[in-house]
Amino acid sequence: ILNSCAKPNISEHIKWSGVEAPNKIEDLRNKTVGLIEFDDEKPHVYCSGVWINGKILTAAHCVDLGSSVTYVVQEDFLQLGDPVVSYSKGIVIKRDESKDLALIYVEKNGKKGGFSTLGTAKVGDKVYMMGHLLGFWYTYMSGEISAKRDSLPEDMRPSHINCGFWQVSGNTGKGMSGGGLYNESGELIGITSFIIRDFNIAFYIGEWEIRKFLNE
Repeated sequence: ILNSCAKPNISEHIKWSGVEAPNKIEDLRNKTVGLIEFDDEKPHVYCSGVWINGKILTAAHCVDLGSSVTYVVQEDFLQLGDPVVSYSKGIVIKRDESKDLALIYVEKNGKKGGFSTLGTAKVGDKVYMMGHLLGFWYTYMSGEISAKRDSLPEDMRPSHINCGFWQVSGNTGKGMSGGGLYNESGELIGITSFIIRDFNIAFYIGEWEIRKFLNE
């Protein structure tokens, strides 16, 4: 289970068809935040999140309802790999443990990034992920949807999660929790939830569950 679970200026959603790969990666970076804690005054990223409707969507196992959250966006780095130079605050306003989804309201002066729109996908599609794998800021990865699961047996999932998933073949790991899964058009189709380590399989809360969560 994922339990720790030069500045671009991209303000609009990019339709990726015909767009060069570097621009795809910059688009994903702009849509992604890092949730951080401080250890001896040094920032440590423990989960990822995605911009949607001016708020941050992340995994419920990363945050507690009503808690204050510290986050960073790309512009908080002089350049990728440099120390964090600033950060912003938000508060968790919605959380559904059974869907492993949570929503963070950004404080008035909090920095914001790009925005994600929800899309669709099917088994066999190539997909893309962005997050902070093992504390490595803004790690880009790709994979393939291997199955759509409306549910999973209790012995194959965290006991508190009971919803639909995309099953994806591809590397992921600690620090990616709450990060986005995107289709070939750059649309959000999932949120990173958990993995089965021995088989290199990752599970993402499907966009149909995200829609229900946002509309509840």
